[in-house]
Order: sequence, then structure tokens, then C-alpha cells
Amino acid sequence: MLGVLDEIELQRTLVAEKRIQYGFDFSQYYHEWYNRTILECLVPSPGHTVLDCGCGTGILLPSLEKCYQKIVGLNLSIDNLLEARNFIRRSSLLVGDIAALPVAPQSFDHVICRAALHRVPDVRRAFRGLFDILREGGDLVVSEPIGDSRIVRFLKTTIKRRTTKH
Repeated sequence: MLGVLDEIELQRTLVAEKRIQYGFDFSQYYHEWYNRTILECLVPSPGHTVLDCGCGTGILLPSLEKCYQKIVGLNLSIDNLLEARNFIRRSSLLVGDIAALPVAPQSFDHVICRAALHRVPDVRRAFRGLFDILREGGDLVVSEPIGDSRIVRFLKTTIKRRTTKH
């Protein structure tokens, strides 16, 4: 399992690849569709505060800016956030670890984790923190493109346990 410093170094090396990968027309089309699909999970309210948790190079942030006034992008890698600055107009960017979120409890109306949780070693701790920073009635949207990741297995197991109890 990668440590935090190893993950930061890995992300530093991937920034240039992401810049190329996300630059293709088909990539832009895919990410626009993916972002739209994620945003359809939320009821848009411009006054709501949104955290893009594990925002990477900011691929979701411009879509969030179309719907919300207060957006924060959080990522472990400063290199990713420096790249994200090229795409945003008003989002705030914050360096931080999903496993130890550097924000106050009940700070956000919506938290989105788009393809980020599969890199978190302690999923239970991450979810505790994510639910802790949500305001009452807030929404957590988790999207993982890796069907056999630890996070997807965790979610499936948790859902199965809760639905078989009732």
C-alpha cells in the first residue's frame, strides 16, 4: 500500500499525462458526460457549498461552477491543484488528505468523490470523515470507475448488510 508521500509523488508524475489525456476531444466529451451524470445526483442550489474531494487536476470543477457559487476542490497533490487553477474561475483549492480532512464538521451541503476513494487505504475512516463534514440533509456522491476496487467492494458489502437486516 502506498504511503501518503508515495501517493503525492505518484500524482506529481501523472499531471503531465492527465494534461495530455484530458486534452483529446473524446476525453472532453466523456468527462462532460461523466460530470453531468454526477451532477444529476444532486438538486442544484446555488447557495449550497460543495466539496470536490480528491479533485485531481480539476476536471469536475468547471461543471460545478456552472451550478454552485461556493466550491472547494481538495487534493493531496499540490501539483494537481496547480494544474486545476488553469480551469477554474472562482473555486477555492485546498491541499489535504481524504483520510484526514482539513475542514470543520458540517461545512458542506454536498461532497463529491469522483474516482478518488480507490486510492484511500482506510475506507471506513474516510467515510466517517466525509459524513462528518456534511451538513444535516447533505449529499455524498461517490463515483468509482474501478468496479473491483476496495471502495466498491466496501459499498456493496455495506449495502448488502443493511438491506438484509430489514
